[in-house]
Amino acid sequence: MIRVIAALSLLWGLLPNPYGFYMLLRVIVCAACAHTAYHSAQVRPGSSAWLFGTIAVLYNPLLPVYLTRPIWAPIDVATVGLLIWSLVRDRRATSPEHSDPPPSLSALLEKKARERAE
Repeated sequence: MIRVIAALSLLWGLLPNPYGFYMLLRVIVCAACAHTAYHSAQVRPGSSAWLFGTIAVLYNPLLPVYLTRPIWAPIDVATVGLLIWSLVRDRRATSPEHSDPPPSLSALLEKKARERAE
C-alpha cells in the first residue's frame, strides 16, 4: 500500500505544489523505497534491493539531493514505474496461480484409501 501512496504522491508532485509538499514527498518515497529494498533483500537476495536502496538515498529527507524541476520530473516518473513494477512482481509471486495446484478429487480419494489401509 505504501508503494501505491508513494507512486500517486510522485505523480501529484509533477504539478506545482508548495515546498512543504515536496519535503513530505521525500519522506513518503524514501520510506516506500527503503521498505521495498528491505523486502526485496529478504525475499530475493541480490535482486532489486540495491536499486530501491539507491532510490531511498536519492529521496532521503535528512541529506537531500537538490536538483531542478526539469531533472526531478523524469526521475519521479521512472520511480513511479519502478514502484508499480515491484508491486506487480510481488503480487504475481504471491498469487495462487503461481503456487502448487490443489490436489484433484481422485488424488484425495486415493490418499484417503491409503490412510484407511494402513
